[in-house]
Amino acid sequence: MEEIIQLLEQNRLAELKEILIKENPIDVAEVFEEFPKERDLIIFKLLPKDFSSEVFSYLSPEKQQEVIENITDEEIKFIMEDMYLDDTVDFIEEMPANIVDKILKNTSHDKRKLINQMLKYPENSAGSVMTVEYISFKDNYTVKQAIDYYRKIAIDKEETDICFVTDSKKKLVGLISLKTLILSNDDSYIKDEMDTNFVSVLTKDDQEEIAALFRKYDLTTMPVVDHEDRLVGVITVDDIVDVIDQNTEDIQKMAAMNPSDEEYLKGICNIPCQNIEYYGY
Repeated sequence: MEEIIQLLEQNRLAELKEILIKENPIDVAEVFEEFPKERDLIIFKLLPKDFSSEVFSYLSPEKQQEVIENITDEEIKFIMEDMYLDDTVDFIEEMPANIVDKILKNTSHDKRKLINQMLKYPENSAGSVMTVEYISFKDNYTVKQAIDYYRKIAIDKEETDICFVTDSKKKLVGLISLKTLILSNDDSYIKDEMDTNFVSVLTKDDQEEIAALFRKYDLTTMPVVDHEDRLVGVITVDDIVDVIDQNTEDIQKMAAMNPSDEEYLKGICNIPCQNIEYYGY
């Protein structure tokens, strides 16, 4: 922090940029929170566009609003298109109406449609925390077709280790891990290689119930389906971790215990591969 302040005061911005881009975006966001508006906007504008949008997703709502109010429409447009959809929805829900209008005005039609769709789901439901940034294959794809498709779209997706398999009516019929995909014969069909033992939830299922399933089955990803079993989204462990941590703290308080410093999902986030092979991970 002292070094950053010194470089700012001396206007050695090129050196400051080199330091920041070597850091984790989460750590840069923490630094960002410590500065007043005049300085943090200098820091934000120093960062490369793709890096700055990632830092933005980790900022507090107050700092996010501050940034949006002081950058150009073109910069807003880039951030909105680069952020994952679930992060964008979480961000919009915290903003006042005038900021939301400014954001949506600079968001593509397709993404704006998805945002509005997700905002309609009940609070604390699966639909309200899911992401649509996942990869799915039709069950009649060959492994080679699936790999080619994966290469084209994976760079823009949030969940890439597990791929989901649907039938011709978009009903979820299985999942397949990237490892299984790569090790399978090119001419094999996805439906013959996929895992049909999986856990899914409905869009309106409560977050607490979902958190319990994550813990019970040691999951890192869970598909979300509608009432006709059609795949509509995916919940990742980072989307649900706050719910689980909050539940744990509430239980501890009810039992007159001091909340534990140990992360409730520590075991889930570091699951050895052999423990989750059954689910295709």
